Amino acid sequence: MDRLESVIRHYEYDPVKAHEYYMRTRELTGRHSTKGMNERQKERLAFAKAQIRDEKKTRLTEERTSKKQKIEEFRTKAEQMRAKFSADLKLFNKRLVEKAVAERAKVEEKRKVELEKLRTPLPKNISPEKRAAILEKRKTDIRDILNESRSEKQEISADSKKDRSTNNEAVSTQRESLRNEIKTVITGVRDAYKKAITEITAHYEAVYQEEYDKTKSN
Repeated sequence: MDRLESVIRHYEYDPVKAHEYYMRTRELTGRHSTKGMNERQKERLAFAKAQIRDEKKTRLTEERTSKKQKIEEFRTKAEQMRAKFSADLKLFNKRLVEKAVAERAKVEEKRKVELEKLRTPLPKNISPEKRAAILEKRKTDIRDILNESRSEKQEISADSKKDRSTNNEAVSTQRESLRNEIKTVITGVRDAYKKAITEITAHYEAVYQEEYDKTKSN
């Protein structure tokens, strides 16, 4: 095996295929002139160029597929995280509402019990003045009980609303952080892809240049 065949060996040189390829593409021109080369050199260089091109194409396709897969995988993961944020928020707020309902029910039950105590029948033998005084006090007590009950319920509702708002803000922060992370990751993947494409292109240009130089010198 001569030196030129050794150079081409990596690309599984086949004289017949090389000749057929050369005959199909010999009218094409490029930046690497074949002026001064004999037919055998031209055929081998054309064949090597085709092999290099196919190998480069395979590498570029692999990089594109890898980029697409990485982005899709991260987007799927991000979508799952967004769904979890929403599910957790819904659950937390549901529990807060249920807690508030239970607390308001307790306040209502206490109100009923206290009002029921005030409905105790008055003694029949008390004086009109005392009866009037007791009834007046009951009115005041009832008013106080109702006001206190209303105030407690409002406080419970306000606290529940505040807690839900805090949850909403926390999840909004998580979502914003996730959006920023998505942008960063996707930008990183795309930058890495561009860098890989540049390196692959440069690599195969160098490989072809080496094949060209060796073929021309033999």
